[in-house]
Amino acid sequence: MAFPGNRDRHGRHLTRMCLLSLLMLVGCSGPKPPHPARVADTIAAHEGPVQGPDTAHLTAELNRVRAEFPGRLQAADFFVETRVNQLKQAPCAQCHAAPVDLDKAPKAHWDIQLEHAGNHMMQCSTCHDPGDHKSSLIFLSGAALSMDHVYQQCGQCHFEQLRDWEGGAHGQRVAAWSGERVVRNCTGCHDPHQPAFPKRWPVHAARPADETLPIQEISHPEEGSAHD
Repeated sequence: MAFPGNRDRHGRHLTRMCLLSLLMLVGCSGPKPPHPARVADTIAAHEGPVQGPDTAHLTAELNRVRAEFPGRLQAADFFVETRVNQLKQAPCAQCHAAPVDLDKAPKAHWDIQLEHAGNHMMQCSTCHDPGDHKSSLIFLSGAALSMDHVYQQCGQCHFEQLRDWEGGAHGQRVAAWSGERVVRNCTGCHDPHQPAFPKRWPVHAARPADETLPIQEISHPEEGSAHD
């Protein structure tokens, strides 16, 4: 047996459920909010096109190439700073016309000290091919690689750092923070022959002489005197 009060409560509950279902249908069928990928797109979606300052001077001096990750989907606006044009002793073929004999003592490059995983694991020929690919780097498989994409070579062993570098948590960005992403290569910050940074300690600035606080004279009560 149903009581009148129960029927009223059931009717109100049913009405609320119908209204809620209607609101959900209207919300789902309406226009979807934009999902911009860049900060400038987010601002434009809410306030119209951005009329920001001219940033051409920030990127005019950059030599860059598009970052490449073979076999993977990559962002269209991800660039890396070039390295070939910054090397003073490249291409290697300008001096090494013939294959280099690694068994003999080096006649040049005395300034290079290899401290990278130890000589028992890495040698010059681990990254450089003294024969066919003197003007490029090589993978562990022996395939050639442009020096502009050295991050691919580093990522063979330092895969965690490569993952963080690709995601933006490792490395240094060049030029503007909004818009096309241009980052430094691994060797733009690390010496490839000695990649570990030396230990550094914080420097404490000395207090200027004219701001030195005077030492306050402290008077001590005489023995036997009363203390408050």
